[in-house]
Amino acid sequence: MKAFALILLCTFANSISQEPGAEKGAPSEEPKTCPPKPFFGAFAKIEKECREKENIKDEDMKTVHEIYRTGKIATEPSDAIKCFLTCTLVQQKKLTESGAANLECMQDNYAKAVEKLKECSQIKNEKPCESGYQMSTCLHEVRRLTMGF
Repeated sequence: MKAFALILLCTFANSISQEPGAEKGAPSEEPKTCPPKPFFGAFAKIEKECREKENIKDEDMKTVHEIYRTGKIATEPSDAIKCFLTCTLVQQKKLTESGAANLECMQDNYAKAVEKLKECSQIKNEKPCESGYQMSTCLHEVRRLTMGF
């Protein structure tokens, strides 16, 4: 479980840091300052703003949520969906307006997430349901850290 979670985090970090056609090490026009930690529910606000900006329909949001859940979809997403995803990453400061990854901001979050995963791997309780609850809350915290919230 620990190894799988670590591989999953590394794969995700690598996939968002290497945009197709992007030059490695190319300077970006935008400053790479990390945003302050947003309040609870901030992603819902970002999602709402980007949905309005990109004119995303309900059917498109189903595809977006499939991408969030699985990391992929069966067909090539529309430009509107791609722009929506870009908008959310730009607002989280994980991506610059020009499409460059903002690794400085993401690395700190992923390092903290890996440490939290190590803590999660130590969860063990005599009551399996208690272990399940503790693991769920721990993994929620890992997800929160990788999202930057």
